[in-house]
Amino acid sequence: MKITVLSLLRDSEKSLPKFFGYLEALEKEHPDDELEYYLYENDSKDNTVKLVKEWLEDRKGALLSEQLQSPKFMAANNSKQRMMFMAECRQKLLDFARPLVSDWVFLIDADIEYKGNIIKEYLKHRDDDIVMYTPNGGHNIKCAMC
Repeated sequence: MKITVLSLLRDSEKSLPKFFGYLEALEKEHPDDELEYYLYENDSKDNTVKLVKEWLEDRKGALLSEQLQSPKFMAANNSKQRMMFMAECRQKLLDFARPLVSDWVFLIDADIEYKGNIIKEYLKHRDDDIVMYTPNGGHNIKCAMC
């Protein structure tokens, strides 16, 4: 099985150890599977780029890093401007990772703390009739996986 992980980063130095821990656990649980990582970072002022480059050294994948001088939105800010910017960043990441020839593609937030290993949990629920799974992280309604 081939698994591709996509993620956006910005000033993620503090959250990277836990994020990398999730991915390293996935690697240990699926030693025969092919894993690749495509990460997009913009405007970080901390050590995000350095840490990601070091982590990716012995892995398949790549980092796209840009200095856009874009505003930094607070995570709780669900403004139209923030949503449009996030969509543009996700599109850049997707274009950067193409061509995607994977059994599974995960777009996950590196700075959100998940209970357990969210990728491992999703893989338990795989079904050929379902094309997309998504957690409901910011609402009061549980997703089917919960």
